Formats: sequence, C-alpha cells, structure tokens
Amino acid sequence: MYEDEDFIETLYESLADDGVIVFQLGESSTYNDPADEFTNHARREMFIQLLIEVGFENMFLYEDPNCGFGGPWVFLVVVKNARSRSLWYRNEAQIQFEIHKRILRSTTNTPTLQYFDGAVFETYRAPHKVIETIYCRATPTPYGCASASKKVHDVSISNLYVAPSTIGDGSGRGVFTNIDIKKGSTIARKASKNPVQFPPAAFDLLMAYYNVSDDHKSLYNYMDGYGWESDVYVSTCNKILCHCFFQLCLWLTL
Repeated sequence: MYEDEDFIETLYESLADDGVIVFQLGESSTYNDPADEFTNHARREMFIQLLIEVGFENMFLYEDPNCGFGGPWVFLVVVKNARSRSLWYRNEAQIQFEIHKRILRSTTNTPTLQYFDGAVFETYRAPHKVIETIYCRATPTPYGCASASKKVHDVSISNLYVAPSTIGDGSGRGVFTNIDIKKGSTIARKASKNPVQFPPAAFDLLMAYYNVSDDHKSLYNYMDGYGWESDVYVSTCNKILCHCFFQLCLWLTL
C-alpha cells in the first residue's frame, strides 16, 4: 500500500484543501545508522518520495518516545496547503490555549493528557538531530546539508538593496540586485541566520491592535514595508527534511 502510487494519489485527491494526514513510519533510526535508503527503512524513504511526486509539499517529521515500544517512533504530518501548514508553527502558549478550549474537563483534578501539552509540541516542531543527521547521509548529499550548502554559490548582502518598485504606482518596495544571479544560487544565506519572524498569531494580534498606539502602527508599517507572507521557496528541495517553510518573515539585514 505504501508503495502504490495510485493509492497515494487517491489520498491526495480525496483530502480537503485544508486537510491534514498523520502517518506512523516505524521506529526511529539511531545516530550510527546510514541513510534510510540503505537500510530496512528504504520503504519509508520511497513512501515520502511518492508523497512528494503526487503533489504534497508540506511535511513535518517528528518522533515520540511514549509509544510503548523499544525505542522512539517516527511520525509524518502531511498538510495540503499553506494555511494548514501555518498551524505547525504555533507556539507553546497557543497550543495550551487550543487544548484548554477543546479538551473535556477532568472530574478527578488529574491531567487528562499524559504525554502531550504545549511544551511537548515545541519538541515536535523541529526534526530531531538524529533524523537530520541520517537524512544528510543520503547519496548524493541533499541540498540543505552543511557539506552540500558550502558548494552552492551565495549572493552577498552587499549586492542587494531595497528600493521603491518600478512596476507601477502603489506597488511598494522590493529587494533588487546589482549583479546577475546564477541559477541555483542562494541569496544572502550567510547573512540571514537571525531573521525576525512574524508568525500568523503575532500578525493577527498586530492587526487587531493596530489603532491602539503609534508604536503598533510603526511596527506594522515596518513589517509591511520589508516583508510579507510568501509561499515561494528560495531553494528547490526534493527530500523531506529540507524544510524551507516560509512564514511572515523579513531580514533585518535588508
């Protein structure tokens, strides 16, 4: 079933535009294991590739040690659109709030959930270091891994500048370059290690309190002028762990 492209394509077509699927992918690899494609986890790798081929672009791997087996198990969350994807980036407080709204109340004054809360979800959001390490042992080395990224030409921040757009009135500002950029290059990768991010919840609050003070307006205008939500990928990734998922973000260096 997991190797049947027709079945996986049917899943994709049947899923609502804002749908979410969670798959259990078996026991997690250990730090000393080779890439999945060279082990008995090769089926897991093939399954992920089929998901990508049928159109799924937003995937998140996490592992959980509370499944009652000999080691942690790996789970894959697959979502179909950007709106559902943004839910993955909710912070601990937002998750706690959602739990409080939706969970049945305890009648014994003991926690209803044993293994999950906002803090646990924080550990799910980024793949475990072992998962990333195993992924980067694939052949050829996937883009996004340290050894591969060093070989990719990076356009320096000194070759970029912010200026009013020339495409028409009211088009705002944009980022421009004063050199020709080669296909496959990254843009300001080395200078963009500490981005300022506005996750969806922060954006909603900023909009709600826009008229409260001039400080709120100034912050909104800065975000509006230099960054906005985009579904464009700066780099093209063909494997699951190149998780270049963009939210509301802008770079201070610009």
